[in-house]
Amino acid sequence: VREEDHFLFARLLRHPNCSLEKLDIGYNAPHTLEALTVLVDCLKNNTTLREMHLSDCLPDDPWSLLLPLICDTTTISATYKSNHSLVYFKCQDYNSNYFKRNKYQNNNVAKILDMNNNTDKKAVATRKVIEEHFAFNFDTKHFEEM
Repeated sequence: VREEDHFLFARLLRHPNCSLEKLDIGYNAPHTLEALTVLVDCLKNNTTLREMHLSDCLPDDPWSLLLPLICDTTTISATYKSNHSLVYFKCQDYNSNYFKRNKYQNNNVAKILDMNNNTDKKAVATRKVIEEHFAFNFDTKHFEEM
């Protein structure tokens, strides 16, 4: 896949009627930071994507791009409207090392992906807003059964 094809693919994913649940680009993943950024950005408002698989992706820390997708903290509204469906993200690096659930370099990504496992997406959105905007070092375990 040519690099410019990733931009066309991203436009399709941004469409409001996109119902994609699993995105497995494999070794056709973007190989530039710009293309990967566009791809992740177009999925911010996607409410159906549950799994994302990339291989040989950039940057060295893909979690810095993934975090705003699943928990955009720029505003309370953006956090509430973040993707609450994505529960699995895999990115294989050039050395064939996998980053999977419970093996994330960024613990915040793992925490938020685990939150997204809750089927009550309104509760997920509310919890993200509380944790990211109102509760510094606030333990929400006692609210989980609400």
